[in-house]
Amino acid sequence: MATVAPALGAYAVNDLCGTVRTDAALSLRDRAPVTFAALVTRHEADSVGRHAALALDAGVTPAELSETIPHLAFDACWPRVFSAMPVARQVFESRAN
Repeated sequence: MATVAPALGAYAVNDLCGTVRTDAALSLRDRAPVTFAALVTRHEADSVGRHAALALDAGVTPAELSETIPHLAFDACWPRVFSAMPVARQVFESRAN
């Protein structure tokens, strides 16, 4: 990104991660499941695992994160939800060991 669109990289690091995601109006623990849910509904399985791990790091429990998955099935496309489950399972299993 730095060589192709350096301004976009700076925006992502400074504004999105540095301001939007750290604003005190919503805690990181509360933000994490929202981001996870957005990624599941957008069918971004490659990012679901990373954000599941970030949610766990922020204090969200595996049970709480797991509960978002069936809840999303009624608001999002079922196949999108099913594709997120094995990714989340891998994260949960890696944390249990």
